[in-house]
Amino acid sequence: MEKMEKLNKKEIEGLDFEISFYENLLKDKPDFVNALILLGEAYTRRGFYEKGLAVDKQLVKLLPHDAIANYNLACSYSLIGDIGSSLKAIKIAIKKGYSDIDFMQKDPDLETIRKDSRFKKLVDKLIKERGGDVDGIWLIQEEDGEKANKKESFSKEGYKKTKTPKEKGGKKNTKTCRSCSKEQKDRFSV
Repeated sequence: MEKMEKLNKKEIEGLDFEISFYENLLKDKPDFVNALILLGEAYTRRGFYEKGLAVDKQLVKLLPHDAIANYNLACSYSLIGDIGSSLKAIKIAIKKGYSDIDFMQKDPDLETIRKDSRFKKLVDKLIKERGGDVDGIWLIQEEDGEKANKKESFSKEGYKKTKTPKEKGGKKNTKTCRSCSKEQKDRFSV
């Protein structure tokens, strides 16, 4: 399980106030999604991972097609050490459109599942599907753009190196999870 972020007394008091505020708000309106999102974030930052998990389960019920809600559920499962449930939730998040592979690989909330070989296989599969670099070798595509089934020499006739995501000019996911950096939170809305 990930170590809780070191908080000073003022930060703890602030989080406790936020938690109390959102809990009271939700007494009258238990399906208030924005309050649930903020409460889940506050619980997680405060180290109340089981409570954060309960909120994330509720959010997934309210927003079953939302990739970020499912991603946050995976993070909560990882934080409590439930690797199997975390992997299942992250697969669902990916199916629903979560695509920030780079962030998944460094998200501190996913530290527990990153140690599992199934996570690495999942990430490698995603990278392959999207034409990325796996273990330092770029995937090779046939000239018509179809993916090759194996890594081969770039000199083999009919194959070429794929473009990097930056070369492709691909659009990044415009949403991110609750543990994103301040810069990401300023750029993206959840």
